[in-house]
Amino acid sequence: MTFAARAWSRRTPPGLLEHPGGYALADDVELLLSELCTNAVQHGDGLDTVHLHCTPATVRAAVSDRNPALPTVRNAPAASHDLHLDYGRGLLLVAAIAATWGVDQHHNHGKTVRFELPIHRPPTVTR
Repeated sequence: MTFAARAWSRRTPPGLLEHPGGYALADDVELLLSELCTNAVQHGDGLDTVHLHCTPATVRAAVSDRNPALPTVRNAPAASHDLHLDYGRGLLLVAAIAATWGVDQHHNHGKTVRFELPIHRPPTVTR
């Protein structure tokens, strides 16, 4: 299931979210969804469901797994040798990129980790 979940999360959003303009919405959704699917498989006792919902203003994604334990966001690596680790930054990326994100705990039946991204990225202010 690990490779299938990752493959689906990387293959599906770009086809669903092709959007004119310079904002790489599909890339952001693909990255965050891939991170949440990987976390569900590695730490959540298996991927249960994936929901992707688009409105005219937002894209919402939710990944459910079977483990009720809440995930933790790790701090950015403090030492330069930690920068080369290829794990441990998934939720840090979600928190940095998503407009909003959160976790819904289902007591003994697992949890759902969700995020939301705007369809149109707000303009960047430069000084």
